[in-house]
Amino acid sequence: MSRQTQAAAKPRGSDLLTSTARLVALCLLCSLLACAPVSTPTPAAIPTSAPTAPQATSTLVFTTPTAPGATATATPEPPDREDAFQVDYFPWAGSPPLPSYTGEGKAKVVNAIFFADPPFFGLDINPPEGWYHVVGSEVFATLDGQPISPMLDPQWQPQDGDRILLHGHVREQFVTASYLAISGSPPSYYRSLLHADELQPDVLPPAYDGLFVWVRGELDVTEARGHFYELHEGASLQPEHIGKEAIVSGQLVFGESITVYVSGEIFVRENGAHVRIFDGSSWPVLWPVSHRGTIAELDPSSTSLWIERSDGARVEARFDTATRFRFADGSMAPMEALSPGQVIQMRGQASDDASMSATELTIIAVEPAGQPHAVFVPADGNGLWSMALDDGERRLLLNPPQGHPGCNLARARLSPDGRTVVVECADGENTYLMTAELQNEEWRQWLAGEDWNESHPAWSPDAQRIVFCRYEMVDGQLLDAGLWALSLHDGDVRQIAPAAAEGLRTVMPQWSPDGKQVAYGHVATSDQGPATLYVLTFPQENKRILDEAREWRWSPDATQLLVARQAAEGARSRLWIVQRDGTSLTWLSITGVNDRQGRWSPDGRRIAFLSRPWPSEGPDRLCLMQADGMRRFQPLGRPFASSVSWSGDGQHILFLRLDQEARLNGLWMVRSDGAGSTQLAEDAVALLGCYTLP
Repeated sequence: MSRQTQAAAKPRGSDLLTSTARLVALCLLCSLLACAPVSTPTPAAIPTSAPTAPQATSTLVFTTPTAPGATATATPEPPDREDAFQVDYFPWAGSPPLPSYTGEGKAKVVNAIFFADPPFFGLDINPPEGWYHVVGSEVFATLDGQPISPMLDPQWQPQDGDRILLHGHVREQFVTASYLAISGSPPSYYRSLLHADELQPDVLPPAYDGLFVWVRGELDVTEARGHFYELHEGASLQPEHIGKEAIVSGQLVFGESITVYVSGEIFVRENGAHVRIFDGSSWPVLWPVSHRGTIAELDPSSTSLWIERSDGARVEARFDTATRFRFADGSMAPMEALSPGQVIQMRGQASDDASMSATELTIIAVEPAGQPHAVFVPADGNGLWSMALDDGERRLLLNPPQGHPGCNLARARLSPDGRTVVVECADGENTYLMTAELQNEEWRQWLAGEDWNESHPAWSPDAQRIVFCRYEMVDGQLLDAGLWALSLHDGDVRQIAPAAAEGLRTVMPQWSPDGKQVAYGHVATSDQGPATLYVLTFPQENKRILDEAREWRWSPDATQLLVARQAAEGARSRLWIVQRDGTSLTWLSITGVNDRQGRWSPDGRRIAFLSRPWPSEGPDRLCLMQADGMRRFQPLGRPFASSVSWSGDGQHILFLRLDQEARLNGLWMVRSDGAGSTQLAEDAVALLGCYTLP
């Protein structure tokens, strides 16, 4: 299973270890704890289902099965591996006697790094008691040279901001991980070789319940001795193997005691070789699984769907009335909200790799199908238009709503799937929201007859809901009502953040790309000054991030915010990057400039923005830089610009061009390397962005 590997980018100015320094420190830690070096072979992958035969598991491969009681040629272990029958490090009972650490819901990942070759991960956490450095890949236990422990999910990569459930062993400020999972999900990493002495409810963490493990212990059939494993009905072991030390593989089941239901194999060691004496493939086992992918197909009967994972694997998911459907913010979703192209996360049980029974399904985002188009408003204001980037085809998308002259399409927002438009309309002092489906141009006014005013609409990444600000006018005074979310399926509207303090109003909400947070601001009602930036983490955790913010944009991975922040001079702004929890504030702008309208590239590695020398009053120029603020440059021709947007593939930048007198000169496109400017529409006066349209 292939996966892209990269070290997480670190902002400039961080007071934590750099990736290189951290790697050195973590390698020294591994040496300190008698760990394997980073050249250790790839660890076993966490199986998506319990192995049912030797050929079905990624942890063991047998070309010639060995008959019970037979012997095989011994395979010497390389120096960077350890035979599972020789391992003497068992974290839950035995040496070394280190204290345990558990940080469910409290440990937030920072500075995560991940390498697939050599396999290694490291991350920092900051629970209330202080900073810890967490590492994995300590010891690789093997059978016949194949690693069986620890298990590492090949689809997982730790990301800054993840909240994790961590079990491990602490030595000073370092934690050697034995179990790690993003909160609410199956484990991403766990030590899967255990000892029978560890199978005690007061020793082994409950998180191990249901996991597939390898357990070393003495084979016994005497009920009074409380043997640690259970065979499927009718199965038995050869008498000559009873009393021998063995390694048993199967699913852990917690109860008054902890038992291994043998769904894999049993091995003993004879004459220095591993011998398989039992195959548990006939045991009926459902394995806890989690899959993430894009919906490729929906069953018309609404009882199953098929997703395509990032590695190309196709998985069928079956669901019933007991299946819980949710949006990424945790709110309930109707089954009708499912549609092809959505990115979803599923949890449930499976007995094979190709299908599962889903107990919970979360809609995260949407991956639209179609071609990239620039969406803009022409000078005559006659509707919303698009221009195909590949062939230049121009077409009318939407006409303005009849009878609503206060609907300015230049302020419209297109949904992530490119199918629906929402726009804030004005009627005197009052404002309201309207939406229209591009396919049929049917306009609809939401929340009609309400006493409230609605403003600043923004789409959820799943294109199912709209977040907006609410307020009311009383005797000419604006009274804020906080942040609200509207479901387009049933019109349900709910408050998700409270009203701002007296004299303030809520503005400019933006849903994070992972659907789990919303960034928004509070500004004074008396002027249009800078805002105090907040981040709402669902369901109701609001955190103040920083002050003096003019505008903000989420990074594509939802871990950072790019903020245009007002400088001390007042009218001047600078670009900053801040972690979504408010830490690691990093200044990107150079001295002597006024930077604004920063826009992330789709891969999060570059930023396009507008800039001009300070304190000049002329128009802004289009500029680019790396996401760490380095390699700042201007495209050829040094064009003046007033609006910026990236193409979906990150190969081009769209902008409204200005002349030296700040007069509009149409919609243009330039390559991301700064070359090859092309005019797309000479009459464009407003750029909504670049979207993939059906």
